[in-house]
Amino acid sequence: ALQACKKILATLRTRKQAWPFLNPVDYVALNIPDYPIIIKNPMDLATVSAKLDSNQYPSPAEFAEDVRLIWYNCRVYNQPGSDVVKMADSLSEIFEDKFKKIQADYNQQMLQHQQQQQQQQQQQQQQQQLYYTQQQSQNGQSMDTSFSSYGGADASFAQQSLTPLGAA
Repeated sequence: ALQACKKILATLRTRKQAWPFLNPVDYVALNIPDYPIIIKNPMDLATVSAKLDSNQYPSPAEFAEDVRLIWYNCRVYNQPGSDVVKMADSLSEIFEDKFKKIQADYNQQMLQHQQQQQQQQQQQQQQQQLYYTQQQSQNGQSMDTSFSSYGGADASFAQQSLTPLGAA
């Protein structure tokens, strides 16, 4: 699934409207000193790519969260309808369209994995139950055998010792 995320990222990075999002916002060079005050969690495509390459995303959902943060930050900082917001909206549409298949495939894989785990747990429980049943059966048989070995004189002795005193 994360390989598919890399493909989406490559697609986004090659779009002509991606240039404002390719690297971290350089608020000094752009002379926007309030950017770090307004945007508390900056994100860009290069950072997403680096995190993806270093396996920092446990699932596609975390990857999507960071990509969506890029567009969110753009909408928060810039005026609605501005060129950069239109660029973000366009890239966001492309991303969401491509990401739905990845998310659906990933969800299906996770569901299958959970079902396999449940089946394995059920099999383990059945094996444990069978083992305990066999153990109880063997213990019961060995106890029966050990009691039946007290036949003959030993059995009469046991019977006599249980007879009330003076009754014999």
